Amino acid sequence: MAETPASPTVHAVRLGLEGEVARWTLSAWASAARRDTWTDWGFAGNPDSRPEARGFERGGAGASRSFVLGPRVAARVDVAAMAGRGLDRFSRFTFDGLENRLHGSPSAAVRFDRGVVWRSALSATATRAVRGDVFVDLAVVHDPAQGASHRAFPGLGAAAELRLPWSTLLSAEWGYGPEARDREGQRGAHVFRITAYKIL
Repeated sequence: MAETPASPTVHAVRLGLEGEVARWTLSAWASAARRDTWTDWGFAGNPDSRPEARGFERGGAGASRSFVLGPRVAARVDVAAMAGRGLDRFSRFTFDGLENRLHGSPSAAVRFDRGVVWRSALSATATRAVRGDVFVDLAVVHDPAQGASHRAFPGLGAAAELRLPWSTLLSAEWGYGPEARDREGQRGAHVFRITAYKIL
């Protein structure tokens, strides 16, 4: 019979550095975390329920730069590497819609203990009220649940941002991941996101 995992509070300390070198923004960070409690869960022999999984460490480094290609066109390149020690399925890295994005990958669909992510964006402003973006991403990550090899996840995307009255922005974004899995488990996933912002 499978046991339900504990849901304890996690306490963590994170340190980070950021600086500018030759127009590149460089960053590095490291964190150490420990759970209040940690009990055996799942079926007998589950490697993620081992006692040492109560504590884990993660860290990473990144570099990014923006390029002005014209009065209305700009580009951005972002490279990030991350790795961890003592990670389990709950503490491994994943892609999300905020800090660690990969266009075309549904949130939390891929979990990994180390990897490198390359992101690029090209933005063009058509008018003061309309802006368009094109994205090309590539992640190479190691997922312990999928064996010892690394896997590549490319991502493509496009977005449009519209400035509305009353200091409101409306953004519509589409992403496609050729290697991502959709709801039915089939290869190739489309991700759509519509967001409204109110500038205060």
